[in-house]
Amino acid sequence: MVVGSKFEPAYRWIPGQTNRYQFTNVWTTIAGSATEPGNDDGTNTDARFNQPFGLAMDPAGNLFVADTLNHTIRRMSPVESQWITTTVAGTPGLSGSADGTNNTARFNQPTGIAADALGNLFVSDSLNNTIRKIRIIGTRAIVTTIAGLPGIKGFRDGTNHVAAFNRPMGIAVDHHGIIYVADSLNHTIREIRPRGSNWVVKTIAGSPLSPGKADGMWLGARFNQPAGITLDPAGNLYVADQLNSTIRKMHLSGTNWIVSTIAGFPGMRGWNDGLFPSSRFSTPSAISADTQTNLYVTDSSNNNIRKMTPIGTNWLVSTLAGWSGSRGTNSGLATDTQFSYPSAIAVNTDGSLYYVADSLNDTIRAGGRTVNMTNILLGTWQQMPVVKSGKGFLIRSGTSPFAH
Repeated sequence: MVVGSKFEPAYRWIPGQTNRYQFTNVWTTIAGSATEPGNDDGTNTDARFNQPFGLAMDPAGNLFVADTLNHTIRRMSPVESQWITTTVAGTPGLSGSADGTNNTARFNQPTGIAADALGNLFVSDSLNNTIRKIRIIGTRAIVTTIAGLPGIKGFRDGTNHVAAFNRPMGIAVDHHGIIYVADSLNHTIREIRPRGSNWVVKTIAGSPLSPGKADGMWLGARFNQPAGITLDPAGNLYVADQLNSTIRKMHLSGTNWIVSTIAGFPGMRGWNDGLFPSSRFSTPSAISADTQTNLYVTDSSNNNIRKMTPIGTNWLVSTLAGWSGSRGTNSGLATDTQFSYPSAIAVNTDGSLYYVADSLNDTIRAGGRTVNMTNILLGTWQQMPVVKSGKGFLIRSGTSPFAH
């Protein structure tokens, strides 16, 4: 900025030291009360949960929770600075497999939940070995079974109830409405594709009843109780391969999915940050992605939250919050926050807010970046030296004679 005229001294602003910004992750409990399980609806910590294992955010910013031991699906709606929890499907304490509306529906330990672009919900109903759909219409939540047969565990591709699952857990849905499921005890990844009013189930990676750690194509790949699954903006899949303590990537090549290990080392538990293959996890159970393809993982047995940042063809693992190997209920700065078997995570699009189902604490936690501005130093006005003079004008360094 320059002030002055062609006859008067010109000055420019010399800024002081550039402000420094410090980003700090701060965590709070937004719903539930630590180690006080229950099923109460209510506001913030007045609500109660019983080992929630699934979490999803819909396009409107509501959080939906698979409240596993309550056999229910709960909704957390943000109202100004409050979170209002309500039960939208199922009845607390009553397990079953019935389709229906609101509290007439029944679930049996639902663990995974995902929302599509229209706000429909898809649930891995683990002990029923089924996949359920929930349509939210006003105050009505209409539950239907779209794949699997309640109470029948097994492995079979096919349409609707002909298909069979064995303890399905993580679930994700893409912008085409195609569903992907981590079929945990079958050690496979399954695809559920809508076809008219039907749903067609197909195995896209892994081999049933054949746990392992091999990378490779389609049925040649091996998993060991995969638990979490997510999609990035390019349509790649990422899997929290629980008993291998690894994170796997699946990318589509032609009509086949290619599986590779991108973090952790099979069979070697730990909590090391760093680049692959030095990073370590301990039974990671859930995974989420932001629009920049950063990944966020609940490293459950380590009781912490990890972030994976792509660097070229490698991935850098860092710890966002939690004390490795130490359970607790503390909130506050990331370095002070403790979890107890965190098992689900949802992240907003730019990765600045994280929501975690802190399962054994029976709570929902939120983390985000706060900004502390430091070293604010004022600048000064400085007169610029004359470099040329002439009749009726002065030219000073950095100015034009016609500037004013």
